[in-house]
Amino acid sequence: MTVEPAEGTAAVVQTADRDGVLVATVTGELDAATVDAAGTALTELLDKQPAALVVDLAVSFLSSAGLSMLLKLHGRAQNDGIGFVIVAQDNAAQHPLFISGLSEVLPLADTVDDAVESVRESGD
Repeated sequence: MTVEPAEGTAAVVQTADRDGVLVATVTGELDAATVDAAGTALTELLDKQPAALVVDLAVSFLSSAGLSMLLKLHGRAQNDGIGFVIVAQDNAAQHPLFISGLSEVLPLADTVDDAVESVRESGD
């Protein structure tokens, strides 16, 4: 799914199945202009009740609106018993998560492989 607001920024959500673990890679800018559509796309993935969802933040910008969306997704996944891990390899995603303190609240992994392994282990 590609979301392009009037300003020309874009957020793209692409999904892949890693042996039963759904991986959603978010690229582009995750800000007030794109967060609603990206959040809807990710929520629709949770609606499918996967065993686990890994959100790979390969974004060039992550705003407070994006952080709020991630917190809501995490809460929804917990309520539904869905494994949930966020991957933030780049500084554009890491910095806001750490500066806001959400790195202490949200489940984070260094790589997609680590995240997939983490949700598989927690499901055993």
